[in-house]
Amino acid sequence: MSTILNKWLTTLNTLTRVTLSGFGGSSMGMFDTIRCSYDLGPGFYNKELQTKDLICCMVEYWITPSGQLYELDYTGTQDWIDVPEEERTRVWNTFKLIPNGSHGKIKPVYLFDTIEVYPSEWNAHYAAFPRLKVHFDNGIIQSVCSCRDSPDAHCPTHGRKSVA
Repeated sequence: MSTILNKWLTTLNTLTRVTLSGFGGSSMGMFDTIRCSYDLGPGFYNKELQTKDLICCMVEYWITPSGQLYELDYTGTQDWIDVPEEERTRVWNTFKLIPNGSHGKIKPVYLFDTIEVYPSEWNAHYAAFPRLKVHFDNGIIQSVCSCRDSPDAHCPTHGRKSVA
């Protein structure tokens, strides 16, 4: 069942990217975050990465040291509490989140696609902004390709570094 759902979400994501490409070619500033424990190379190991090639709804993911992709779900782990007016520091500071003791969920993602990832923060002002294409089969990294090696959209063969 998970494989069917993931294929449906991949199709939906592709349709969303195609639809939004007519409006400037981006997902209007939305992205997903990937915490990476897998060694993708310099600038990517144990870093927080971003991508616009997954669901693009501020979802958090984790790549394990063995290369498996998981979705991190924190739904229901915190409660919303109103902040009294005298304690508000800003106009929009009307509530705060308090942990409620519930734990989040970690779900495997069975992705069959190539995604582009880049660091959330890059402070090397004189170095090119790094980007990688990461190919997943059944949610496990199969290959990594530098976007500088291959500027084409999916780089299925050019510059591919096999990790299997």
